[in-house]
Amino acid sequence: MTETNTADAENLTAAVAELDRAVGRFLSPRMAEGRPEPSLWAEVCRRRLEPPPSSGNRAVHRFSGSPVCLSSLQIHSEVVGAVRQLATDRDDDPAVLLDSLTRTSAWRPQDTSTVLDWCEAVTDWCRRALAIVEPERRMEVRARCPACETRTVYRHKDGEDIRVPALSVSVSGADCIACGAHWSPAQFGLLIAVLEGE
Repeated sequence: MTETNTADAENLTAAVAELDRAVGRFLSPRMAEGRPEPSLWAEVCRRRLEPPPSSGNRAVHRFSGSPVCLSSLQIHSEVVGAVRQLATDRDDDPAVLLDSLTRTSAWRPQDTSTVLDWCEAVTDWCRRALAIVEPERRMEVRARCPACETRTVYRHKDGEDIRVPALSVSVSGADCIACGAHWSPAQFGLLIAVLEGE
């Protein structure tokens, strides 16, 4: 075996291991707040035919919005389409086909970049599914935006315009709805100093 072939085989092994971790995150049951939860794929399959959560106003919800969760439906369609391209002659469950990709024997050494592409796609499906299953919690801040000085904005919700604070904060950063300004968590200290000086 030549040096190049050995390097290709090692690269393939590392890429398949990375794909195996990504597929595991997508297909395996998970723990959330100390309790077992279905896999992200199971949640996508379940939620794709459910209406998105309503705000409680049944009269408005009945006539507006989508009858299905479009985000889940889109992920499901992408997964099914992608795995069906691999095995057009088989009608296996997409989860079975995805899991079959995690075996080194399914790939040739020159397929390393394709394996990494699959890893990127599965990681993206995980990220998007997790955003559906566990949406990021945001806290509203009743203060003037340091960038545009807007304190409140109007949002259309359940058929009416309601006034909400322009600034909101989450673990991934602070955002102004009015001007689109964003502060990363590393900038929280500066943002707090500016807001306290108000």
